[in-house]
Amino acid sequence: MQTENDGSEQEGTPGNGEERTSSVFIQHYRVITTLGRGSIGVTYKAEDTRTGDLVIVKTLKSISLHDEHGNEQVDFTHDTWPVASLVHPNLVSIRDVGFHDDSIPYIVFEFIDGTGLDVIIGQKGSLDPQTALPLLRQVAEALDYAHSFSITHGNLKPGNILVTEQAKAMVIDLGIA
Repeated sequence: MQTENDGSEQEGTPGNGEERTSSVFIQHYRVITTLGRGSIGVTYKAEDTRTGDLVIVKTLKSISLHDEHGNEQVDFTHDTWPVASLVHPNLVSIRDVGFHDDSIPYIVFEFIDGTGLDVIIGQKGSLDPQTALPLLRQVAEALDYAHSFSITHGNLKPGNILVTEQAKAMVIDLGIA
Protein backbone atom coordinates (compact mmCIF):
# COMPACT_ATOMS: atom_id res chain seq x y z
CA MET A 1 0.00 0.00 0.00
CA GLN A 2 2.89 2.41 0.55
CA THR A 3 5.07 4.01 -2.08
CA GLU A 4 8.69 4.98 -1.82
CA ASN A 5 9.33 8.71 -1.92
CA ASP A 6 12.55 10.63 -2.12
CA GLY A 7 10.93 13.44 -0.15
CA SER A 8 9.89 15.45 -3.19
CA GLU A 9 6.21 14.50 -3.07
CA GLN A 10 4.21 17.03 -1.12
CA GLU A 11 1.13 16.82 1.05
CA GLY A 12 -1.06 18.67 -1.42
CA THR A 13 0.23 17.09 -4.59
CA PRO A 14 0.06 13.33 -5.16
CA GLY A 15 3.17 11.87 -6.73
CA ASN A 16 3.44 9.78 -9.84
CA GLY A 17 3.46 6.58 -7.78
CA GLU A 18 0.36 7.41 -5.79
CA GLU A 19 -1.80 4.50 -4.79
CA ARG A 20 -5.51 4.69 -4.19
CA THR A 21 -7.18 2.77 -1.41
CA SER A 22 -10.63 2.81 0.08
CA SER A 23 -10.82 0.25 2.89
CA VAL A 24 -7.77 1.31 4.93
CA PHE A 25 -8.49 3.40 8.00
CA ILE A 26 -6.32 5.20 10.51
CA GLN A 27 -8.80 5.74 13.32
CA HIS A 28 -11.76 7.47 11.59
CA TYR A 29 -9.69 8.68 8.62
CA ARG A 30 -10.28 6.71 5.43
CA VAL A 31 -7.07 6.59 3.42
CA ILE A 32 -7.62 7.71 -0.16
CA THR A 33 -4.07 7.92 -1.41
CA THR A 34 -0.60 7.15 -0.21
CA LEU A 35 1.35 10.31 -1.00
CA GLY A 36 4.77 9.13 0.01
CA ARG A 37 7.20 7.85 2.54
CA GLY A 38 9.84 10.05 4.11
CA SER A 39 12.43 9.76 6.82
CA ILE A 40 9.94 10.21 9.66
CA GLY A 41 6.89 8.37 8.37
CA VAL A 42 4.24 7.81 5.75
CA THR A 43 1.92 10.53 4.45
CA TYR A 44 -1.62 9.87 3.27
CA LYS A 45 -4.40 11.88 1.75
CA ALA A 46 -7.52 10.82 3.62
CA GLU A 47 -11.15 11.62 4.32
CA ASP A 48 -12.36 12.40 7.81
CA THR A 49 -15.40 10.10 7.93
CA ARG A 50 -17.02 12.26 10.62
CA THR A 51 -16.98 15.49 8.59
CA GLY A 52 -16.28 14.42 5.01
CA ASP A 53 -13.28 16.81 4.91
CA LEU A 54 -10.11 15.95 3.06
CA VAL A 55 -7.11 15.80 5.38
CA ILE A 56 -3.49 14.76 5.42
CA VAL A 57 -2.55 12.00 7.85
CA LYS A 58 1.12 11.53 8.67
CA THR A 59 2.08 8.42 10.61
CA LEU A 60 5.38 8.73 12.42
CA LYS A 61 7.89 5.93 12.60
CA SER A 62 11.02 7.56 13.99
CA ILE A 63 9.64 8.88 17.24
CA SER A 64 10.90 7.32 20.44
CA LEU A 65 8.33 7.66 23.19
CA HIS A 66 10.20 5.67 25.82
CA ASP A 67 13.78 5.41 27.02
CA GLU A 68 15.71 2.13 27.15
CA HIS A 69 14.07 1.30 30.51
CA GLY A 70 10.54 1.73 29.19
CA ASN A 71 9.99 5.06 30.93
CA GLU A 72 7.94 7.58 28.99
CA GLN A 73 10.23 10.37 27.77
CA VAL A 74 7.85 12.11 25.39
CA ASP A 75 4.14 12.69 25.81
CA PHE A 76 3.41 12.78 22.07
CA THR A 77 -0.14 14.10 22.21
CA HIS A 78 0.62 16.61 24.98
CA ASP A 79 3.78 17.88 23.27
CA THR A 80 2.03 18.26 19.90
CA TRP A 81 -0.91 20.38 21.07
CA PRO A 82 1.03 23.66 21.52
CA VAL A 83 1.75 23.53 17.77
CA ALA A 84 -1.87 22.56 17.09
CA SER A 85 -3.07 25.67 18.90
CA LEU A 86 -1.32 27.97 16.43
CA VAL A 87 -3.64 29.73 14.00
CA HIS A 88 -2.04 31.68 11.18
CA PRO A 89 -3.08 32.08 7.53
CA ASN A 90 0.25 30.68 6.32
CA LEU A 91 0.55 27.71 8.68
CA VAL A 92 -1.12 24.41 7.85
CA SER A 93 -3.19 23.60 10.91
CA ILE A 94 -3.08 20.42 12.92
CA ARG A 95 -6.54 18.94 13.35
CA ASP A 96 -5.84 15.84 15.41
CA VAL A 97 -3.10 13.74 16.96
CA GLY A 98 -3.22 10.26 18.39
CA PHE A 99 -2.11 6.67 18.13
CA HIS A 100 -3.24 4.14 15.57
CA ASP A 101 -3.49 0.62 16.97
CA ASP A 102 -2.25 2.08 20.29
CA SER A 103 1.33 2.27 19.04
CA ILE A 104 1.73 4.27 15.82
CA PRO A 105 1.68 8.04 16.39
CA TYR A 106 -0.16 10.08 13.78
CA ILE A 107 -0.83 13.73 13.09
CA VAL A 108 -3.75 14.98 11.00
CA PHE A 109 -3.33 18.23 9.06
CA GLU A 110 -5.78 20.31 7.08
CA PHE A 111 -5.60 19.50 3.38
CA ILE A 112 -4.05 22.21 1.23
CA ASP A 113 -4.31 21.97 -2.54
CA GLY A 114 -0.89 23.28 -3.47
CA THR A 115 2.48 22.49 -4.98
CA GLY A 116 5.72 22.17 -3.07
CA LEU A 117 8.07 25.10 -3.52
CA ASP A 118 10.80 22.55 -4.29
CA VAL A 119 8.72 21.28 -7.22
CA ILE A 120 8.11 24.83 -8.48
CA ILE A 121 11.81 25.68 -8.28
CA GLY A 122 12.65 22.37 -9.97
CA GLN A 123 10.33 23.22 -12.86
CA LYS A 124 11.28 26.89 -13.24
CA GLY A 125 14.90 26.79 -12.10
CA SER A 126 14.44 29.93 -10.02
CA LEU A 127 11.76 32.42 -9.09
CA ASP A 128 11.75 36.04 -10.18
CA PRO A 129 11.77 38.59 -7.32
CA GLN A 130 8.14 39.59 -7.97
CA THR A 131 7.11 35.98 -7.26
CA ALA A 132 9.66 35.08 -4.59
CA LEU A 133 9.38 38.13 -2.31
CA PRO A 134 5.66 37.80 -1.48
CA LEU A 135 6.14 34.08 -0.77
CA LEU A 136 9.18 34.79 1.39
CA ARG A 137 7.25 37.45 3.31
CA GLN A 138 4.38 35.02 3.99
CA VAL A 139 6.77 32.32 5.22
CA ALA A 140 8.64 34.82 7.41
CA GLU A 141 5.38 36.05 8.94
CA ALA A 142 4.28 32.48 9.69
CA LEU A 143 7.62 31.63 11.31
CA ASP A 144 7.67 34.89 13.27
CA TYR A 145 4.22 34.03 14.62
CA ALA A 146 5.32 30.52 15.62
CA HIS A 147 8.52 31.86 17.18
CA SER A 148 6.47 34.27 19.30
CA PHE A 149 5.19 31.11 21.04
CA SER A 150 8.73 29.63 21.26
CA ILE A 151 7.92 27.08 18.56
CA THR A 152 10.49 26.48 15.85
CA HIS A 153 10.11 24.57 12.61
CA GLY A 154 13.23 22.45 12.82
CA ASN A 155 13.24 21.39 9.16
CA LEU A 156 12.33 24.37 7.00
CA LYS A 157 13.09 23.72 3.35
CA PRO A 158 11.36 24.34 0.01
CA GLY A 159 9.68 20.94 0.29
CA ASN A 160 7.93 22.09 3.48
CA ILE A 161 6.34 25.09 1.81
CA LEU A 162 3.24 24.61 -0.31
CA VAL A 163 2.14 27.28 -2.78
CA THR A 164 -1.53 27.47 -3.77
CA GLU A 165 -2.84 28.63 -7.14
CA GLN A 166 -3.57 31.97 -5.48
CA ALA A 167 0.18 32.33 -4.68
CA LYS A 168 -0.38 31.75 -0.98
CA ALA A 169 2.56 30.15 0.83
CA MET A 170 1.69 27.53 3.45
CA VAL A 171 4.31 26.20 5.87
CA ILE A 172 3.83 22.49 6.57
CA ASP A 173 5.28 20.06 9.12
CA LEU A 174 5.80 22.70 11.80
CA GLY A 175 7.26 21.17 14.94
CA ILE A 176 7.68 17.65 13.53
CA ALA A 177 11.45 17.52 13.02
